[in-house]
Amino acid sequence: MHSFRKQLQRKKENDDDRCSEVVPCDDRGRDLDEAASFYAKLFGIEGKRHPGARHYFDCGGVILAVLEPTQGGLTPTPGPQSLYFAVTDLDAVHERAKELDALAPYKVHGVAAGTITKRPWGERSFYVVDKWGNDLCFVEDGTLYT
Repeated sequence: MHSFRKQLQRKKENDDDRCSEVVPCDDRGRDLDEAASFYAKLFGIEGKRHPGARHYFDCGGVILAVLEPTQGGLTPTPGPQSLYFAVTDLDAVHERAKELDALAPYKVHGVAAGTITKRPWGERSFYVVDKWGNDLCFVEDGTLYT
């Protein structure tokens, strides 16, 4: 999973618990309103609806695009394995993920992935799986393995 990690650009001025970094992807949900609402609650930001069945979330200079592909005749597919987000308040994001019933059900190195833990490589993180099958990892800023 961690071989997919990409170097992320930091946004230093963000001091709250909103996402400050993200790897771009297309989250191909079947219901754009439901997917946009899910990510707005998870990220703690509203995002912005755009024409063409899109809802964008500005996460520290990189955009997460939530798309509704069926409106264009395409079949929805999950995004790439484990998109990594660095956040300043991991506990707040974890609480929101828990409220959304989105904590990952699998294990990472023998530990429940949905549990905040310090990973063997030094990151303090947890994993989320949205109802569309997209896998996300939230990492406490300052503990990123780069």
